[in-house]
Order: sequence, then structure tokens, then C-alpha cells
Amino acid sequence: MGAETIIENVEMTKINFEPRPPTKNQRLDREEYRVIGQPVFFTVRAYKRARPFENADLARAVVDCLMQDREKWGCSVYAYSLLPDHIHIIPCPREAGSDALTFIDRFKGETTRISWDHGCQGKLWQPRSHDHIIRKSEDLAEICQYVIHNPVRLGLVEAWQDYPFGGLVDPVPE
Repeated sequence: MGAETIIENVEMTKINFEPRPPTKNQRLDREEYRVIGQPVFFTVRAYKRARPFENADLARAVVDCLMQDREKWGCSVYAYSLLPDHIHIIPCPREAGSDALTFIDRFKGETTRISWDHGCQGKLWQPRSHDHIIRKSEDLAEICQYVIHNPVRLGLVEAWQDYPFGGLVDPVPE
């Protein structure tokens, strides 16, 4: 079979190809997010790759909300970094009934409403987020360092301590 025949077969396959519906959001069992002392590393992007957090007033309000929500919803926050178009955050349920996934969902809802007071319209966050449950074999302190050094890697500051929208919040267990 010559190269032209293979190309023709590929072309035929493309013509007959029927697209599949998009895959659903793949999540772990909900119980995984409820385990007390089980930190989860989330990355949540701004809606349609917008850069709303270049607005320092909005960014401050979002960080204030994060600090209030950790108390309100029973989750520690080990590290966070609110960047111009996304946030990295490591919450961890600290009491019965708390849930890292619900914590993030509520945070997204509350900060979206806050953003409207700062001139934004519509959605603030992408509906889906990337999350990774941090296993005991992984180094939580190292992952926290990765999170807080993001502004340095992006060239926003020279030292992570100079970045006003990120940091270490609750003590990281050893």
C-alpha cells in the first residue's frame, strides 16, 4: 500500500468521524475531600483566561474572603498564591463536616459576588479546577514552597515575601 492510499484512508476516516461528547469532570470520590488532615492542592483559573486580579483592590478583597472562609468553613489554608489569572491554594479540612471541595466551591461563589462590586460582570472563575490530593508520601512543605514561589517564577516580584497576594497561612504539619 502506497503513501497516497494511506492518506486517502486517513481522509476517509476523518470524513466518517463522529465527535464524542466532552468528557465529564473527573473527580475523586467526594469522601476523599472530607478527610480531616488531608490537604488538597487546587489550581483555579479565571473565567476565559481573563486577568481580573491585576486589579489590586479586587485581589485584596479576594484574599480577605479567603481568610474569612477558612474560619467559616473549617478548613486550614497552608499556602496560597493569587496570580493575575488564577489561584493556587492548599486547603485542608480541620474539623468534622468540613470539605476541601465545598470550601473551594463556596470561595468561588463568594468571590464572584465580590468581583461584581469591583466592576466585573458575569463569571469570575472557570467552572472546573485542577486538584491533587496530597498523599502522605509527598512533601507538603515542598508543595507549599512551590505555591508561594509562583509570583517569583512569573517575574512579578523578586522574593515571594514581597508579593501581597500570597503566602503561608496556617502552620504546615510535619
